[in-house]
Formats: sequence, C-alpha cells, structure tokens
Amino acid sequence: MVGWVRLKIDGKAGQEITLRHAEMLNKDGTMYTTNLAPPRRPTRRAKDGPQVCEPTMTFHGFRYVEVAGAKTAPSSTT
Repeated sequence: MVGWVRLKIDGKAGQEITLRHAEMLNKDGTMYTTNLAPPRRPTRRAKDGPQVCEPTMTFHGFRYVEVAGAKTAPSSTT
C-alpha cells in the first residue's frame, strides 16, 4: 500500500508522536526497516485535547505502522 496514516489522538501539549513505517516484519515480529535509507519517522508535537495527526507532506510504501509516544491507543479515521 502507498499512502499516509491519519490518527485521531487525545494529546497533551508538547507530547511527541512518532510514526515508523515498514513493508515487512522480521521473524521475531519487529519491523524490518533495513531496506529504508534513511529511515523515515514523521514526528508531530501534540497540543492539548483531541486532534488528528496526519502527515501531509509525504507518503510511504508500507503494510505496517508503529505509533510511539501516544498515551492512549490511537484510532484510525476515514
């Protein structure tokens, strides 16, 4: 799939949300990113309250996405 991720989060001011994309997983279930040079990690600083995180200046080829820094599980939006 090629595209971008849109997440709905309930953030705190200054909280850093980082996304990591991968096309495959390693045998142990971790993300395989060796083929990405340089590794891409879109990052967003949250503000207080509900918000949508959606990188608008890039897109990726990926099957998996890792979300780091969220205090609660994000939900996808369509």
